[in-house]
Amino acid sequence: MKLKKVDVIKFIVIAIISCLIYSPIIIGHYSTDTYRLIEMGYKKYSIEYSLNDGRIFMSIIGQIADKLNTNIMVYVIILTALAIFISCICVIILERIITKYKRKEKIIVSLLISYITIMNFMWLENMYFTENIVMAISILLYLLAAYYLNEGKSKIKVFLLVLLGMFCYQGTINAFISFYFVFALIKNKKINKQICKDLFSIILICLVSVAINMLQIKICGKVYGLEQTRTGGIEYIFYNIIYIFEHMDKIILYSSEMFPKYLFLVFLITILIVIAIWDKKKNGSFTNIKNVILITLIAIASSVSINVVSLSSYGLARMVFSVGALIGLIYVYLYCSTDLLEEKAIYKKIMMVILIIYIVTNVLNTLNILISHREANKLDKQEASKVNEYIDEYEKENNIEVKYIAVAYDSDITWTYNEVKHKSLYTHRALMIWWCNVDAINYYGNRKLQRVQMYKDTYEKYFEGKNWDKLDKEQFVFEGNTLYYCVY
Repeated sequence: MKLKKVDVIKFIVIAIISCLIYSPIIIGHYSTDTYRLIEMGYKKYSIEYSLNDGRIFMSIIGQIADKLNTNIMVYVIILTALAIFISCICVIILERIITKYKRKEKIIVSLLISYITIMNFMWLENMYFTENIVMAISILLYLLAAYYLNEGKSKIKVFLLVLLGMFCYQGTINAFISFYFVFALIKNKKINKQICKDLFSIILICLVSVAINMLQIKICGKVYGLEQTRTGGIEYIFYNIIYIFEHMDKIILYSSEMFPKYLFLVFLITILIVIAIWDKKKNGSFTNIKNVILITLIAIASSVSINVVSLSSYGLARMVFSVGALIGLIYVYLYCSTDLLEEKAIYKKIMMVILIIYIVTNVLNTLNILISHREANKLDKQEASKVNEYIDEYEKENNIEVKYIAVAYDSDITWTYNEVKHKSLYTHRALMIWWCNVDAINYYGNRKLQRVQMYKDTYEKYFEGKNWDKLDKEQFVFEGNTLYYCVY
């Protein structure tokens, strides 16, 4: 697929707009994982987390950063900017693909559809982590693999693209399945033998890729003495399937906390109703609405399929990219396979109004989340600094250095700040998260506190039954060189 000069112009425009929208994190930000990375250092983190999670390319990036002694904020900024640029490349490639299938170019419409498909509200969570670059690369690889498979290219080439995507990030593999299914319906109009054969190939390719990825994890675990806790077992499959169905509302109704409650479902149902009415009136059948429903089911099923063997990360936005891309995928199908978005009837106007409202809602939602995230970062710094003030005060009064910290939680954990309206992963309090609260205190206080266990009798003596809704000095008890901290 050859890109033209006009595609470069499209890319520049999309990149500029995206940089403006995502400026709150492009200029630098902290995720809860960032504090863990700072504490452990690039080299150790790249082995114990990236390599141990089967993400070889992220491990290599971490090792390079370690060799170059890269400043953490420079590291975050560079990776975030690159992730956005790579995602913009995905937008342009998707736009070229659907233009090819449509064989009639309407630049604005095709770009809008491509943009909202790639940079959807679930994709937004990917940008929270320093791993955003490999997540973006994985989506690019899965997109190309889906296109090549649909075009009848070498299965080996498709397999290698999927395998590379797997070694970048496993959680976005659903993009490969969903993209292929949409492209296949566009090309074949309905499910036929070719699609069934390709779906079998997809299952085989995914299973082999997962097996190779798991083998790499096992080998690295043996070499470095690490254990992988995120993988499950086949004995839990039945329980996991039941759990997935019982908790599907987390994804469909609550949009993994990355979109206003119920709003995604409202958009989806409205679109399905309009398509069904148009399909019946225009074609005298429900052929297109059936295909759209199939796309919907595939997007949802592929997003949760990985949880059949492990419930680790179930329902997290970064694991359900296809659900976030679903409305965009529906528009891709409609744009390429029907004249719904071309004819002058009222249905086109309705669908275009829905598309514009959906895009604007996504942009405003993104800005709200990212601005809330920056506010949460400021409050994290204030809380961690306050904790360090308590420690400084104790050390000065008692002429002793605090070396150890034991952490527990009050009776009702407060996940986010009351001052921050948006509630999601982006606004979780750093001092509340068990894997980074000590790291955050160390970072803002330039300390080396070592985490120790808080014993049951100590907790019962000082903290049992207590509940706070803000930082309070009562949450801190000092004994010798140890701090006992009860997180609200």
